[in-house]
Parts: sequence; structure tokens; C-alpha cells
Amino acid sequence: MDIDKLKQDLTEELFALLERSSDPIQLNKIAKSLNLYSDTEEYYILKDILKEMSQNNTIHKSSKRRYSFKNQNLDDKIIGVLELSRNYGFVKFEDSSQGKGQELSQSKKLNNKKVIIKFEDFATALVGDEVEVSIYKRKIKKSYGKVLKVINRKHHKIKGKLQFLDEGFYLVPKKDTYQYLFPISEVNIGKAKHGDEVEGEFLSWDWNTNIPIIRIKKIFTKAENNKVLYDRIVDEFDLPESFGREVNLEAEAKKLPSSTKKYEHRLDLRNDIVITIDPEDAKDFDDALSIKELDNGNYLLGIHIADVSHYIEENSAIDIEARGRGNSTYLADRVVPMIPEVLSNNVCSLMPNRLRYAYSVLVEIDSNIIIHNYNVKETLIKSKKRFTYEEALEIIEGKASKYSNELLLLDSLALKLREERFKHGGIDFETSEVRFKLDKEHQPIEVKLKRPSRSTQLVEEMMLLANKIVASHFSVLSKKHKVPNPLPAIYRIHEDPEPKQLKESIEFISSFGKQFKTNDITSAYLNEILHYFNERAEKDIVNKLLVKSMTKAYYDNINRGHFGLGFDDYTHFTSPIRRYADLIVHRLLKEYSKEKPNANRINNLNILTKSIGKSISITERRSIDAERASNKLTHSLIMKNQIGEEFDGSITGLLSYGVFVMVDDLFAEGMLHIKEVDDDYYDYDENKHCFYGKRNNSVLGIGSRVRIKVIRVNEEKRFIDFSFVKSYNK
Repeated sequence: MDIDKLKQDLTEELFALLERSSDPIQLNKIAKSLNLYSDTEEYYILKDILKEMSQNNTIHKSSKRRYSFKNQNLDDKIIGVLELSRNYGFVKFEDSSQGKGQELSQSKKLNNKKVIIKFEDFATALVGDEVEVSIYKRKIKKSYGKVLKVINRKHHKIKGKLQFLDEGFYLVPKKDTYQYLFPISEVNIGKAKHGDEVEGEFLSWDWNTNIPIIRIKKIFTKAENNKVLYDRIVDEFDLPESFGREVNLEAEAKKLPSSTKKYEHRLDLRNDIVITIDPEDAKDFDDALSIKELDNGNYLLGIHIADVSHYIEENSAIDIEARGRGNSTYLADRVVPMIPEVLSNNVCSLMPNRLRYAYSVLVEIDSNIIIHNYNVKETLIKSKKRFTYEEALEIIEGKASKYSNELLLLDSLALKLREERFKHGGIDFETSEVRFKLDKEHQPIEVKLKRPSRSTQLVEEMMLLANKIVASHFSVLSKKHKVPNPLPAIYRIHEDPEPKQLKESIEFISSFGKQFKTNDITSAYLNEILHYFNERAEKDIVNKLLVKSMTKAYYDNINRGHFGLGFDDYTHFTSPIRRYADLIVHRLLKEYSKEKPNANRINNLNILTKSIGKSISITERRSIDAERASNKLTHSLIMKNQIGEEFDGSITGLLSYGVFVMVDDLFAEGMLHIKEVDDDYYDYDENKHCFYGKRNNSVLGIGSRVRIKVIRVNEEKRFIDFSFVKSYNK
């Protein structure tokens, strides 16, 4: 008998029973309702469940041994941001103290991930609004609520098509984010007409009005050139390109370090051999490295990070602007920076042969990568050489250089750090990145797939080491100051994957010819799967499937570890030019290193770090979505010139009506509708995620190889359509 499974089933049945009952129920009636007899093992398990739930206040046990849920009413409230899944809305929350209503009862804490909001319970809220939610129903795995009111309204810019329907004008949204057709009065239409692509500005919607008030703000005409198409992405994702006058004035007033001045509070490393290794087209140099052998045979490893916090004071104009942006966004044709370029590309940037302020993690480490000591210090450095990844790789592979010794030592340590990380729970995902080169007319002229190399992995391991050390250093500082709770900080969190999603991915991967277990999955076992496909054609597909089965990483002020890296402590410290999380971490480290913050300051920082963690997790997701849209546009522009041409490719995804195919070498992804595939009559098998041919038993699934022809491209909507030529899979 599987006791755990039986206990889970009984718990769910008990919850359903108590939920249906308006009155408390005696034990014998509970057992009878669940078809349990008093002399069975199941009965004693039920008693254990009731005892456990009574003790932790999940349910109430009366003096007459009757059981019920705690007071079921609509007074339990939470506050959060309304988000959207495919078929419902939800609000995430973490504890009971964040709502304006009374504290969330223990029974409601069971489901402390999110509260589901049905569309009819949105009230006047739209996705992205901060709302107050009343919880009215909960099950063992789900809680349901309804929106009571909107606390803070997001600035909604709704893009879509203006249509005349049923004697009135409506804005039909382009995105599924909005679940409504927005009626628009003629006075708010302006010069727009039926069929126009428009942007509507949300004005108001309250209980006194039955409909939201929308005004047409912008009419989109057909793009005159490629630049306009890229500009629209900036506008679509509300990316703020320009900086205000106050921010620019502040930035321009920042001074570079003086070569003649002495800096008492900084460790002067200007004469040390410090190098940078970055992409060829990099302009903002966040990080630099140094290494030298010590008298005792160990090494002093230096991981030097641009000291952005030296220039950006808390709550200054630049700081407030950077906090709102959250991070830099890297589009195919431009960078939307987090801070003004005078800082990111010059004053803060660790440029070669320039004196710069740095914040350094100095690690005494031996050849077996045992750390003997470390220090986190404000420093003064001067980079001696700027390497591209390609140049560094050539030296690692044997090319002679003035800096061969340093690069080979760094590479040797990086290889050992990497191996050790995978031994202790890190997952060996191989991530690749598509990079484009555009001409002056914003026309793509080159596309490359950048894969990891020894030089990129060298830098990655050094940055991971610094981030890990800094995250654990917050604990050291907390002990030093003898505070009852950990000092406020921001951590990079990656939680364990959802078992169901991971199981489905592994079941699908097993269809490639080797059976893998789908329960009790560890990171070590995931590495076994990845390594099995290392030299096989399905390698990229397997990587993609397993990455998609992971949870999304996010920022929070509570440390929950990083599953993908196998680290108990992890933060972001190494990129303060382009990530606000790193800037805050620098600032907090400096503050805690100088003195113990008082209780009021700690309380304020707890509130601040929690708020910032949520905010920058949202802006990070916005940037990722914008970067994907930029890549899709660029691929559309490339394939527009290939209409009528044939290509080989691999199926990367499936829908009930077709498959996504990625074209070899160009890495453009488009849709092949199943009705276009004429070598068989196909049915979609949802369970096995593939199409089966009825006549010839042909199979089309993820990883299948096909030849296609480009038949349609719409660069404004960023989609590519293919027709079928032939399949290489039978």
C-alpha cells in the first residue's frame, strides 16, 4: 500500500466533504461518507489527518469532536497584481500580512502560491492592475477569489483594431491579455475609422459606469521602413528610450577617478594585470578578471565589477529612473539602457587603459578550487587588455599571448568550478543565442547562432562564483551585526520544477528511443538525460524541452536557493550597469559593511527589497518578451526576401492545426499548417504530442526533419508561413 498516495487521496476527499457541508461533522459520519470502516488502516490514517489539521489550525475541532473548516467567510483578503493564464486570472501572494483585510486564516495558507480569479470575477480590473481580492473558496490545491476593488491601475495602452459592430465602435485588442471588446464612443475615436490599427488609452472604469472609458490615442499606418517596425516594438512594450533632463544632468556631472588622487577607502589595484572578456560588439563592460599566484602556492582570484553604486545614490533621479526600468533591454537594432550611456558606456564601464572604480570579490583559492579566504572590497583598477570571446578562446586553445598565463589559469579554475557545480546539483543546460547584424536601413545582413565556448564558460563560472560568495556574505554580515533575522537583501530565486510538467517533458523525450524514469527526478538525473543526447541530433530539442519544464527564475528578498545552478545561496552582483538587482546588492553590501542598520532602517529595507524584487521581476519579463518580438521581426525581414525558396528544418513545436518549423542556418521559426502537408492524412495525438498519418503511418513530432517552402511573410505581424515539400521522417 502506498501510504503517501492514500493520505493525499483521503485529504482531498476530506476537503471536498468539509467544503460541501455547512455544519461541523462528527468523525463517524466523516468515515461513513468516505466509506471507511473503524477497524481499517485507512480509518487510522484519517484520524491522523484530522489530528494534524486540527493542530495546525487548518480545520476546527469542536468540544464535541465535530470537524469543520475555520470560519468560512469573505473577510479573508489579499492584495496583489492581477495576472493572466490561458483560461483564468490569478493573483500571487506569499503570506497573510499583506492584505488590508483581516489576516488570512491558516486554512487559506494551504494554497500560498496564487488565488484563481474567474473572468466573471474581475469586476473592473484589467490584467496588470494591483487589486484587492476576497477569497471565497479553497480546495486542497486551489483557492478562488473575486476582485473587490482596484488599488492601483496600471497605465494601459491597448493596441488592436477599431471595428464597427452592432451599431457601435469597438477596440478589438491585439493581445489575449485583455478579455474584452472595448466599446468606444464616437467622441473618443478622433480621426480613426473602421478597420484601422490603433492604440487606445484607458481612461477610467469604476462601479458607477457599466463600461470602461477608452480614447484612441494613436493610429498606425503601414510602416514606411524597417526602422518604424523596430520603433513599434519599443512602443508596444513601453520601453523608455530617452532619459529626462534631470537624469541626464545628473549623469553628465559624474566625475571619473583621478590618476593623481589617493583613495584611502579603496584598495588600489591599478598596477595589477586585469583583463576583460566580452562579446565583440559590447560597449558596456561590467566585469573584469585578474589572477596571480601567492607565496603559499594558492591563487588570488579577482572578480572586479563596475562600481555603479558609487555614482548612483539612493533615490537620486538616476536611481528612480533605473528602478523603474529594472534592466537594460537588448533588441536586434538597439539597446534600451537602464542608465544613461554616459555612465554605462564610459564613466562606469571598465574600459581598457582607463582608471575606473570597481567593487571586487577577491578570492584566495587553490588549484583544487578550495576557497581559503575571500574579501569584498571597493577598489581602483585599470584594465590592461580588452579581449573578445573569440580572441580569448584562441589563446586558451594554444595561441601565444602576453596574457596567456592569466587566461590559462582562469580557464583551468573555471573548468574545475564547472565540474564541481554539476556534481553538486547544477544542471548542464546548453543555451544558445541568435545574434543579428543590421545595415543602416535596419535590414538584416547576417545571422549567427552563438553557442557556449570555453571562453564564455570561463567568464560565466567566475561570475557565478562571485554571485554565490556575495549571497552567502549577507549571512556573514547578519551574524556579525547579531540581528535576529537575516539582513534585507535581494536574491535570485529558481524554485524546483513542477513535477507534472517535468514528467510530461521526460515522457516525450523518451519517445526519441531511450526510456527515462519520470519520478524521483534529481538534477543529476537531468544531467544524465542531457549528456545522453550530447552527440545526438535531438540535443537542441531535448535542451529546449527541459528548459521549458523549469520554473521561471525571479527576484525576492527571501532566499530560496537556485535549483538550476544547484546553489543554496545566489544573488546577482556582477552586472550593475544593466541590472538594478545588482546595483541594490552593491549598495546594501556597502551599507552593512560600514555599520549595523537600526531597526527602523531594517524595516524600511525589508519593504523596499520586497517591492523591488517584484518590480524588477516584471520588468525582466517585459524585456525578454520585447527581445523575442525583436528577433521575430528580424527573422520576418530575413524571410521576406526568401519567399518561394525551399529550406530544410526541424519541427520545434505543435498545435492542433499545425507545426512550428525552425529553418536550418537562418534559425527562423514559422508555421506549417497541417492542411498544407499532403503526403498523408494526419490526426493530432494530444497525449503523444505528434501528428499520425492514417494512410502511411507517417509521424510528425518535435524534432522531425522536413523540407518546406516559404509562402507568406507578414513583417508587421511578425509571422512566417510555410508550405510542405517533403518529410525526412517515415
